[in-house]
Amino acid sequence: RSSARTRRRLCALRSPTTPKTKTEAATTPANTQPPNTNTNTNTDTNTNTNTKAAAMSLTIKTVFADDGAKEDVRRVTLQSAKYADVLATVRAQYAAALGARDVRLTYTDDEGDAVTLASDAELAEAVRVAGAGGTLKVRVTPVAAA
Repeated sequence: RSSARTRRRLCALRSPTTPKTKTEAATTPANTQPPNTNTNTNTDTNTNTNTKAAAMSLTIKTVFADDGAKEDVRRVTLQSAKYADVLATVRAQYAAALGARDVRLTYTDDEGDAVTLASDAELAEAVRVAGAGGTLKVRVTPVAAA
């Protein structure tokens, strides 16, 4: 009787990795596993934000005035920050007013100077000056076609 009581105490104290005695192995089914006591405390949520996509979009406000006429202001968000896309958008926005004329795009920098936009590098600098999440204000000036 006391040996059975001792075996029960040993079984209760034995860790799952401790080898079983011959008697325990004979009375325990082979496919029985100890209960899973692993508690998953991972509270990390998947907040996968695509910053690259966010950085690629560009909001611009275009201001067009021709020969002292009232300014025409428009705002648009582009999916890419490429000069060719900005130029194509401006030409499409003001196609009727521009006719066959070309345009000059300028912005006001952080020192108050009017700076011409004519390349991707200059546009990137203008976006940096406008600030993260800011709107780039671009003045559209018609020029004679070349």
